[in-house]
Amino acid sequence: QEIQKLQADIEALNSETQALSARASRARPEVKDTPIEIAIALDKSNSMAHEIDNLENAVLRLAQLLPLISEKVTISIVAYRNNSAGYDASAYFQRRWIRPYQDDGGASLNALRRFLQAQQAEAGAAPILEATQWALSTFSAAHPKKRQVLMVLGDVGPYETPRGGINMGAWGQTRARQFSALVSQWTRASPQQRKLILHFSGLDELNGWQRAKHRASRDLFQH
Repeated sequence: QEIQKLQADIEALNSETQALSARASRARPEVKDTPIEIAIALDKSNSMAHEIDNLENAVLRLAQLLPLISEKVTISIVAYRNNSAGYDASAYFQRRWIRPYQDDGGASLNALRRFLQAQQAEAGAAPILEATQWALSTFSAAHPKKRQVLMVLGDVGPYETPRGGINMGAWGQTRARQFSALVSQWTRASPQQRKLILHFSGLDELNGWQRAKHRASRDLFQH
């Protein structure tokens, strides 16, 4: 059953990717000159151990596809996690132009592949709010001819303390509101040019011992 749920998660992300490419392919011929910026916040805390490889593969497929649609694709990624001491142990792929293989011999795509392959799920908290703030900071200014996509991929909302404790009280609720406001305001500021993808990967944990946290996280992602 867990495998079926995981497959459903990955299929949902792939559907988002296919929908994005379909809209681009139906656009006017000048879409080739339309810059596409992708910023990704990817949870690499231990609870993502069963999902992270498939999500990374989906991101890589996206990076292979989009340069065929637009000649100006950039991708930035934060694979986010705090260590057991509460310090940032995230990995950062700074915004980079991902070029078609024939243009740079695969150099940019291989750099992205190496980054993704180096990411492993490990114990620690998931600082989703801070990771999303960093991802948003990598976008350039909005422009009518530019498309920007923010992807947040994880299984827990901002309910974990820096050292991995759970706080569903006022502190956690405040951070949840901050997260919602952050992504909502970014999208509403330029709704025709910006796309938000929130992908919840914790369906297999909704009935586990931390079910309150994961159910609240699911609701936050779907809000």
